[in-house]
Amino acid sequence: MISVLTTSALLAAALVAGVELDAGGYPRYCGKDMAFSKVQPVTDPRMASLTLQHVQLLVRHGARTPYSWQKCWNGYNEAWNCQLRDRMAPVLHTADDVPSNMTFDKIYTDGQNVFKGTCLLGQLLDEGYTQQQQNGANFQAAYVGRGHRALFQVDEPLDLATSKDVYFESTDVHRTVGSGYIIVQNMFPNSSSDAVPFHTGDIGVSALVPSADLCPAMNVLGGQWQASNEFHNWVTNASNGALEAQLAAYAPGYRNDILFDCLMTQRCTNRTLPNNMTLDFFHAMVNKLETSALLPYYFRDNIYARTASARLVAQMRSRFEAAMAGVGPRFYLSIVHDSTLNPLLAALGGPTYLTEWVPYASHVALEVYYENATTDYYFRLLYQGKPLPVPGCVTELCRSSDFFAMTSFATNTSICAVAPRVPTPKTSPPTTFSTVTLVLGITAGVAAGVAIGHVITARARAGYSMV
Repeated sequence: MISVLTTSALLAAALVAGVELDAGGYPRYCGKDMAFSKVQPVTDPRMASLTLQHVQLLVRHGARTPYSWQKCWNGYNEAWNCQLRDRMAPVLHTADDVPSNMTFDKIYTDGQNVFKGTCLLGQLLDEGYTQQQQNGANFQAAYVGRGHRALFQVDEPLDLATSKDVYFESTDVHRTVGSGYIIVQNMFPNSSSDAVPFHTGDIGVSALVPSADLCPAMNVLGGQWQASNEFHNWVTNASNGALEAQLAAYAPGYRNDILFDCLMTQRCTNRTLPNNMTLDFFHAMVNKLETSALLPYYFRDNIYARTASARLVAQMRSRFEAAMAGVGPRFYLSIVHDSTLNPLLAALGGPTYLTEWVPYASHVALEVYYENATTDYYFRLLYQGKPLPVPGCVTELCRSSDFFAMTSFATNTSICAVAPRVPTPKTSPPTTFSTVTLVLGITAGVAAGVAIGHVITARARAGYSMV
């Protein structure tokens, strides 16, 4: 059982396993094998009496360029070129609509970007385009068809420009907006070609991204993690010193806060690793960095993850409730970030759900089913197209009450609140803690091992698959 395993036990488990690779030898993080994440059809016999009525899809953007303007290591001089460009048409939406008589091709000019080439920082790569094309086709196969298993009927007239049955949203970032457009195009290829509403907003207040500015308790909890024995044991593990010494030889001048991204963008795009870094060392290092990022989410019964995801989970609950009341869109598509899905999975299922740093183009799905004979609602929760085990439920289709029970933490309206600090004499100034520090800064010393949760998850899913 997850509840009886301490963070220390998870640390020990993480020391003995390696990063998961696909058939081509790439880390699964790269998202090279999109067939791996196809949505599995329901196998529960009860499906014969159920109808799929509502789906919420949260999808990470596709493969991208490095996101930071800082150099990965001494001598880093990569060129990044992108064939994917935005075409834009400014339209004034007033009572007397003023249409655009031109379409503009937005070009990031070589020599005017942080890195050499035609890509913006963090821009969706051509491979990211292909990944989301495949996602769109996979989602179409899962949710557009005939009969009670399909959310949309294949011959159903659907005008995306005016339909109230769909809602598309993302953060206002190139890689997420573009990913959303591509998925919609490929999921609904025969729908209206008119302007399709796509919702976005300021990322600082979006429920799609955890924010310590809006949720100060995240800073407090992150500080508690850094002050914990578990954190101390993790970063002072004997294996760390050897890895760090070797890393300094391979990548002098490296930066801990961007190292995972630097290494992964190199490997995922077939670029040369620094100073002939071996694949064995690369795997050990990314294991260390990955585990370092995931551990805080498991601390104290996933309290940080629950706090960080509370606003998003509350929104998911609200949309589920609306579906049960027969109102609102049938389908929500939300394009998000790893910083969205990592804490969401941990908040809902701890190390049983969050077993890896979520890959490019990975996704979480919430499906809602209705049984006409009993008027009961059921749900299925999936990660990468595969059903996740739900506490108190022994099949892949679980009662709606199980979802609201497992997400009850999001109803705590004070979850983000911080108790007023009473100043006392001779008290040291409080340490300022940021969420960036939590996820990235602790990568300074972590032993190899993405197996965090893998041993546990293997047991949990083995039992689940036998139901």
